[in-house]
Amino acid sequence: MRDGESKDKKPIETIEEEPLPDVEDEDQEAKEMEGAFGFPLSLRDRYEPLGVAGDDSYARVYKVRKKDGGAVRALKVGHLKVPGSEILQKESAVWRSLRHPNIVPLIRYEFLDDMTYLENEYLNGISYKGTVHTSLSGLPKPVREQYAVSLVRDIAEGLRYAHEIGVRHYHLQAGNVLLTPKLRAKVSGFARGRNEIGFSIKDSDVKDADAAYITPEQKDEAKYGNLGRRTDIYQLGVIFYELLTGYLPYSPEAYQKSGREGLFEDHADELILPSAFRESLEKYDPILTRMLSRKKSGRYFILDELIADLDKIRKS
Repeated sequence: MRDGESKDKKPIETIEEEPLPDVEDEDQEAKEMEGAFGFPLSLRDRYEPLGVAGDDSYARVYKVRKKDGGAVRALKVGHLKVPGSEILQKESAVWRSLRHPNIVPLIRYEFLDDMTYLENEYLNGISYKGTVHTSLSGLPKPVREQYAVSLVRDIAEGLRYAHEIGVRHYHLQAGNVLLTPKLRAKVSGFARGRNEIGFSIKDSDVKDADAAYITPEQKDEAKYGNLGRRTDIYQLGVIFYELLTGYLPYSPEAYQKSGREGLFEDHADELILPSAFRESLEKYDPILTRMLSRKKSGRYFILDELIADLDKIRKS
């Protein structure tokens, strides 16, 4: 034994490793998502990723530049190994049929073995106090009345067109209303919509929505009746109410701000009218009373009626 060598030390045994059998790589799908921002490597030949524009349980939205032509787009890529990503496929069947200035157009869609993606128009949003807001969700509220009316009218026009061809949204909320630099609104997010010619997604998919946007009939269809055009009108009412008042309807914050006495829980179904916050908003009380009626029978039947009332206010 050499000096300094431990008597307990054993020689290193080596064996010749046998080659592993040729099996499917279980992590292959994950490897496909190792690009910048998690962008799929298989799409890098078509698109240059510029950033992540949004994310939910079904898909991630990237801001990309097309390598063919250089146009900037929004690319919605379905999450791999997520059962709900099949919703993205159903979404295209609805979205591809919609062509309206107030609806974000679906430009291209493709269903691959390991991926689903939708290519949409990318809206640059509006800059406010140094911050760019691409959707209504981040826009500081309340906004000036004329802007609120204009935005809601834009949304109503897009929805009216969709309704006329049998398409419903059912998942309308501030984050699904995108903005242009000139503060015009375009409706997006038809992923959970439904139309009257066969397309249908379970109503349970509204669970990702803010509670304020979920209509009574979405919570309890047996009690409040089937979903329909007036479901979208209610959700548009939630957007309108927040734009005007800065609060969500039927919320404890709105109840407390109104100065009402008693516990909110005892008045949870009471709509605090916009005039409770500012007298100048009184002219919107009857409109929002109809839009946000708990009973569908109390709401506008069609969007033409709402648009007509909005136009009266704009002309007054």
